[in-house]
Amino acid sequence: MKPVEFPQQTVKLGKPQDMTDEQCSSLPVAQIHPNYDGQPPQQISCWELSPEDLAEVKRTGKVWLNVIGTTHPPVEITAFSPFN
Repeated sequence: MKPVEFPQQTVKLGKPQDMTDEQCSSLPVAQIHPNYDGQPPQQISCWELSPEDLAEVKRTGKVWLNVIGTTHPPVEITAFSPFN
């Protein structure tokens, strides 16, 4: 699975300085800053599945999320574009 560029992206986030290009790459995101109360800012990225990824998801029905660090921020994983 790899991050891909998409029409709504507004910026590319750089990789951490202590990581190599093999460990991490820049991440195209759409930075959303809602202008109404109660909605937090969002960083939306798009990921492309390889044929092997698709086969494994079809086989297991599961996707794993690994967050690097000591805490886990709120996240949403979806197969549907949030821009439609």
